[in-house]
Amino acid sequence: HGLLDGDSLSFHSVAVRLAEKIAAYGWTAWSFYPEPGATGNTALLGALYAVFGSDPSLMIPVNAAIHALSGVLIYQIAKLLATGKTGRIAGTIAAALFVMFPSALNWYAQIHKDGFAIAGVLFVVWSWVWAREKPTNGKAFRVLIGGTLAGVSLLIFARPYNLAPLTAVIASVFCAILAIDVRKLRSRWKKITLYALSVLIIATGAAWSRTSGIDAQYVAADIKHWSWQKSGWLPQIAEDYIETVARLRVRLISSGIDVNAQSLIDKEVIPTSTSSVIAYAPRAIQIALFAPFPTTWLEKVSLTRLVSVFEMLIWYMIAPGVLFAIIYRRSSRLLMVFVFSTLFLYIYGFTIANIGTLYRVRYPYLFLFIIVGLIGWVEFYLRRRSHRLRRNAPLPVEPAPPGDAEIAMPPDITHAGIFGAGLIVAALTGLTYAGLFLRDVILARWFGVGAELDAFFVATTIPMFIVAVLSTPLGTMIIPQFLAARARYSDAAAQNMVSRILLIYTALTALVALLLLLAAPFLLQLVARNFTPEKIGLSQSLLVWMLPIMIVSGVVIVGNAMLNALQRFTVPASAQAAVPIMSILALVVFGDHFGIMSVIAGMLVGQLLNLWLVAAALAKNGFSVQPGWATGGAPLQGALVQYLPLVAAALLVNIAVPLNIAMASTLTEGSAAALGLGNKVVTFITGLVGAAVATVILPHFSSYMARNRLLDARNELSFFLLAASVITIPVALMLFEAAEVIVRLAFSGGAFGDNDVNEVARVMRFGIIQLPFFTANLLILKFAIATHHAGRVMIASLFGLAANVALNIVLMQHSGVAGIALAASISVALSACLMLLLFNRLRHIPWIDLIMAGSNWMLYTTLVICLQYNSYTGVVVTVLALLFLLYGQWNLLVRWRIAI
Repeated sequence: HGLLDGDSLSFHSVAVRLAEKIAAYGWTAWSFYPEPGATGNTALLGALYAVFGSDPSLMIPVNAAIHALSGVLIYQIAKLLATGKTGRIAGTIAAALFVMFPSALNWYAQIHKDGFAIAGVLFVVWSWVWAREKPTNGKAFRVLIGGTLAGVSLLIFARPYNLAPLTAVIASVFCAILAIDVRKLRSRWKKITLYALSVLIIATGAAWSRTSGIDAQYVAADIKHWSWQKSGWLPQIAEDYIETVARLRVRLISSGIDVNAQSLIDKEVIPTSTSSVIAYAPRAIQIALFAPFPTTWLEKVSLTRLVSVFEMLIWYMIAPGVLFAIIYRRSSRLLMVFVFSTLFLYIYGFTIANIGTLYRVRYPYLFLFIIVGLIGWVEFYLRRRSHRLRRNAPLPVEPAPPGDAEIAMPPDITHAGIFGAGLIVAALTGLTYAGLFLRDVILARWFGVGAELDAFFVATTIPMFIVAVLSTPLGTMIIPQFLAARARYSDAAAQNMVSRILLIYTALTALVALLLLLAAPFLLQLVARNFTPEKIGLSQSLLVWMLPIMIVSGVVIVGNAMLNALQRFTVPASAQAAVPIMSILALVVFGDHFGIMSVIAGMLVGQLLNLWLVAAALAKNGFSVQPGWATGGAPLQGALVQYLPLVAAALLVNIAVPLNIAMASTLTEGSAAALGLGNKVVTFITGLVGAAVATVILPHFSSYMARNRLLDARNELSFFLLAASVITIPVALMLFEAAEVIVRLAFSGGAFGDNDVNEVARVMRFGIIQLPFFTANLLILKFAIATHHAGRVMIASLFGLAANVALNIVLMQHSGVAGIALAASISVALSACLMLLLFNRLRHIPWIDLIMAGSNWMLYTTLVICLQYNSYTGVVVTVLALLFLLYGQWNLLVRWRIAI
């Protein structure tokens, strides 16, 4: 199908022929080894073709499952080699590298048999390492014999000719075990018997494959101008084996020269005796472990070469850890792995002189060394950290007795309470959004797309931008400061602090309002260049009425923040509905006499009513939103330190919307409108999520921090990050699939044709992708504010804005306005990843949460791609993988919380 090459193409052809035989003669035509050179993987593929049709992608789920199984075995081997935290960390990193190294695509993204062979080898290693220190009982018998049989079965399935070297290597490991246990043979005779039985099983498999002729085709044929010199001192069976290996090397070098292979190494080394084979051993191990060498990394640069350079660079950094493992974690199990992997690397390093082929074949044995190296580095790090913590540990301090402020703090909310409150807030906020939408619909029908409506939107844009940049961050900052002041000082000190902040804010916004009033003619001419003088005058008149709304809005936001901190979530969410209600009533009653001015007046009355409702709710709890400069309040330095980065972050986030609109306006006519309409649903959903998270989650985190319960706050962040994935990923996927239906129901009709529906639906699809990343970003943002790390938010926002602009430039050239929506989603995802890394460095987000989030997002992205390109086989497999992953993560989190 244009994507298969090399052996995969020939395996595909064999499978097609086998499927045709099955169709013609029935399942009796199926064979485990259908043709010479074709093994179990082609037989399995032929069966799949016979059932589902000749689609090569049918093998990808099978290959991926086998490769993932090998990753699990890598993790388990690491846990056995180093118990405790060292093994878990090293195993997680090694398994992640094993699964995600790009070179592994060579077999799990093609029709190959390497994955089965790798899993077979790792099964044998895992069972032998597991049985090393376990008591000899029925379970030991089942694990050791079962693991060995599973490994042998997979090798018979994929590479029966590998059983011969496996027998030799396992026999050598067995001899090493005997040497270690020579003083304890009587006490360990049962285990030695089990190991001997495992060797017999592998040897039987090797003998069967040889006598049945299955692997005869892989035995090196006679080669001209080359002869073998017998040593005379080795047993004949060993002499024959070494001669076969040497003959295979000569044949592979000869075939590599014939096809002009570019990555041959030491092709001039042609062994002719046992002594020359032994003499080449150090060089063969060096090549197998460290080739391609750094001196060749930048020769003939290509994508494949860069991948190998990247992977080898990681291995070179891990390699010194092998010495640390030998120093800190010496054990007989480690020796077993050393002997096993070294002997196999020697065999492959000797026989295969082509670095490209060797790179693929050595994969499992090199990763055994990577496991050991990671164990050494992790152990070294943990020991150094433990020593540093002991050295820097502060003297114990007597805890302060709890005061009245502690008693006055609101109680912890349960997770059910948090989700319930979040749903209520989202529902009430949704009603307010619906009211604002209804107001805009009435405005459009009342005034039409004319001068008054243009003047209204222009006059409201600048003040609302000021509110988003200056006032919204103020409310975000108030919550942790208010709770901390109550916990450390008193309610009166917290009230005085808020009053002083409100006084400073009111003076600042009054100054900004005065500057806007003076600069209004210039600003309006800059924003609305094509307006007539009459429309500019109307816009200026409306702007004058909007300035008091701008000032009052900040006071309302602070009052809402205080109520949210007191866990009075419903009052702020419901009181804000007064704004659209009063604006609609004012338009209906006074619209005929005062026109669009009545709407602005109604908005002002609604905002004042909103303020009155909030102030009344606060008064019942003993607080107010009255500005003043009372003494005895909590200090303001911390508030200012947190506020300025939040203002900068808000500026960077809010400026992205007009920037995207401006870039869309450079495309074909209607692109800016398509972007605006397509983002309506995205903005609605993210607005509801943002309102719920800001209203409920920030006070929750801040309450923990006010009582110095950092570990509890971290645990809650872990829980909500996982819960966000469980909730938002299905919602995003449903909206992604239903985008066209939603757009058609909302906008179709009149001048809005089918082409418009398709274009706006594409914008909505690509825009809604950001929902899981947006939610995670928002959760970490609220945690950052609660823990006083707002500076990191500004860094992530700046990075997201830069990525948004850069991706716009690239993607809008290929996908038009939909590319701008996709760029926005990708920038949010990149910003979320950066936030995860930044807070991982601060130890607020553990590595396991980082891996969980990365795994969820990777599968989510895969699922989106499968849906976009209608790959429903991929959808089914990815959904199953995502469900298993989320289920496992949830159980892990539950066990972790119970343990804590």
